[in-house]
Amino acid sequence: MAALPAAPPVPTPSGAALAHFMPAPTPIDLRGVHARAEVSIPIPAGFEPKRLILHLAAANSVALMPKRSVLRVLLGDSLVAQIPLDPKLPRIEASVELPVQRLSPGYHRLVFDAAQHYTVACEDPSAPELWTQIDTQRSWLELDGRWQDGPLSLAELDRLFDPRRWGSQPLTVVTVGPLTSDTIRLGAIASQAAAVQLRYRPLRVMHRSLELRPGALEALLQSAGPLGPIVLLGAPDAIGVVLGGALAGDSQLALLRHPARPEDPLLVVRGTVQEMERALQALAIPRMPLPDRSETGIDRVFPLPASVNLPANRPVRLSTLGWNEDLEVRGRFGGRAIEFNLPVDFYTPREDFLSLRLNLSYGSGLRKDSALNIAVNGRFAHAVPLHELHGARYDDYEVQIPVALLQPGFNRLELNASLIPAEGGQCVEQAVESMRLTVRADSTIQLPSHALVAAVPDLRLVGRGAYPYADARSVGLWLGDDDSETLGAAWTLLARLAQIRAKILAPLQVQVGQARPNSAEDWILVGTPKQFPAEILANAPLDPIKRISYSGLEPLLETPAPAWRKWLHWLALGVPTVPTRPDPVNMTLQGPTLGRQAALLQWLDGKGRLLTWLAADETMVLRERVSTLIEPAVWSRLAGDVMLWRDADAVYTDRVGAVGMRGSAGWSMRLSYLFSQKPVSWMGTALVILLLAWSSRMLLLRFKARKRPNLVEEGDPKP
Repeated sequence: MAALPAAPPVPTPSGAALAHFMPAPTPIDLRGVHARAEVSIPIPAGFEPKRLILHLAAANSVALMPKRSVLRVLLGDSLVAQIPLDPKLPRIEASVELPVQRLSPGYHRLVFDAAQHYTVACEDPSAPELWTQIDTQRSWLELDGRWQDGPLSLAELDRLFDPRRWGSQPLTVVTVGPLTSDTIRLGAIASQAAAVQLRYRPLRVMHRSLELRPGALEALLQSAGPLGPIVLLGAPDAIGVVLGGALAGDSQLALLRHPARPEDPLLVVRGTVQEMERALQALAIPRMPLPDRSETGIDRVFPLPASVNLPANRPVRLSTLGWNEDLEVRGRFGGRAIEFNLPVDFYTPREDFLSLRLNLSYGSGLRKDSALNIAVNGRFAHAVPLHELHGARYDDYEVQIPVALLQPGFNRLELNASLIPAEGGQCVEQAVESMRLTVRADSTIQLPSHALVAAVPDLRLVGRGAYPYADARSVGLWLGDDDSETLGAAWTLLARLAQIRAKILAPLQVQVGQARPNSAEDWILVGTPKQFPAEILANAPLDPIKRISYSGLEPLLETPAPAWRKWLHWLALGVPTVPTRPDPVNMTLQGPTLGRQAALLQWLDGKGRLLTWLAADETMVLRERVSTLIEPAVWSRLAGDVMLWRDADAVYTDRVGAVGMRGSAGWSMRLSYLFSQKPVSWMGTALVILLLAWSSRMLLLRFKARKRPNLVEEGDPKP
């Protein structure tokens, strides 16, 4: 086989690193005698690939046997390349051309399959020196091709918002004429609808405003810079002016190409406010059956059903959670995952358990240390021993998993079988076909009783489940100004929140400027400190005007005052509490202002409303930093009530203010929750109560002895 060419070190503009296609940007470790890993490579709809090249950067162990160790690269099930794993040349730099004739629009498996040995005699299949590591940051894919021409159709709207596109995902919302609260709300719905269609790809939203005159749209489209898909919002008369009469009829949705920028489709949404809102709501429904033409009207929209979480005290079959067939393991290893969602304000005592009842069977000839290992969110939870030499079958085999391993929002429970032959003689393994395990899809999973209660503020709950905005009846959006930078930042943040819950948020109550709202909604604030009334920001955990001292890289923050009185009030009445807040402090690396950083802050105001503030000193910085915020590397680090960031390498989080409680629960669950939040404080409180009770009893006995000295009750100490 001819030597493979070396890989170029830097991706071209048409390329993307392997880490771009992975849930986490970590290296791929191939360990053991036989190891296999897959990366899902997307090809967007409407794109015709001409060439796809894998530039691979990897390293292998120097203890491998060169004649028996090899790395195979496959596209789907087809072999593309074989790369020897040579201990004398442990660094791998190679370019592999992948066959594009197999690449239809969709997702394709790029497989790395390693056979690794260190001896021809008996060897330990899990020896630590059997490894190859692929650098997913330096390994990258180069894609060349062209976008197919042809008439645009609303039936193929997924081409417009396609999560399979490579690179960043911009969206430009263009409004015509003066901005109103209705226009801002419609732009927010358009942004959320596009983000829901993109599913998991972060969406960066930009705003452009057009004057009501002919040629304004053409001038915008001819401007430099990426715009991505363009959503044009406006009344029919205004749309007619900027498009020059390109649309006829009274359709609310139209998809067209503009001669000034044919590569970016233009989605026109026109009509009254109610008609445009209805049309945009339709765009948020995945696989919405729109007609196969470029224009249509939307008469009615059926809302999506609410997302179903795992219920309490009710067994749910694994087939309901996506197991369409039984898990069959043949050979040494195999497994499958169970994925489910929990409410972000899910709480149950840590001593409770999730019950997994497995219906399984396994064959004979397994060694006693064979097991079905169970992990929750990447952490080991339990092992089912497969130690019967002649095999066994279990019905309703109960496995209890501590709820402490669960997390708000998305959870992943993995079943991984490790089957080891009992006897095989020297250097002879038992036939692979005789080692089998089956876990049936009618196995069940059951949650214990739980409460919906949360300690707020907590940015982690925002990051995991858009709490409390995802399930609110209405959401307040308060903008410091209605300039394009602020609007783009606000719409980008709302799009990310909608994407987390895969649905558009509740109706927005839009507020712009200094006027203080009186509504009872929880609010999202976007803007600079000077754009909001001082009394609204008075309870914020951070004051961007003052300074803070640092010890190394860790900020010295004030400790919140005890909130036991508030907790007792919540325990008695079951209503949210307002935290006792310390003096505001400022987290900054660059002086008395935020500088080039942005901040995400959260606090409870005097009326019990939860406020989340996306802040920066300048609106331009705000727009730039929110594009970084929505990336998984930064978004996944949301925590506490203060987060500061410049980029993925400069992120700081902390808790500065005190904590209040939200939710409803019974007395026992409230006591358990409060104790779990501050166990040391509550143990001290309980001890003080016991001491007071003992002191009161002793004082009562002395009082009785003085009043009636001849009366001493049985068991009472003598005075």
